Amino acid sequence: MNMVVATLEVIAAERANTHFDKAFGMVDALLKAYGESDLATRLWEDIPSSTPVETVSDLYGILVWSTPDNGHALTQATDSWLTECACERKCHVALNLDTYPFATYQEMRDRLAGVATAWPRLEQHCQRLLAERPKD
Repeated sequence: MNMVVATLEVIAAERANTHFDKAFGMVDALLKAYGESDLATRLWEDIPSSTPVETVSDLYGILVWSTPDNGHALTQATDSWLTECACERKCHVALNLDTYPFATYQEMRDRLAGVATAWPRLEQHCQRLLAERPKD
């Protein structure tokens, strides 16, 4: 079993308890093995498509708190997924992170309108994020 799959399995198991004790250590090891350069994309390529979106989002969410740049590069990458709207699964993962996408409410509103149009199944999720985020 490879490191990514093993980490995802631990995250999935710990998700039920809402405590990611072992997962943080495994994500740290994963970060060391992968490095930070283009991390979001390189990890995406190694994540099995059968992995639930919530588990993948948890992995990226833990990485946001684990990278030296406080997830800046990772959130830029996931924001670009939302801007491009090329893959519904990537958009779904990006919408499930523990942070709001995009730097401002206005930009988020504009970009998520495109996501909702491209992927109607994600429209309610987009609307919920917009309702929850304070306006700038």
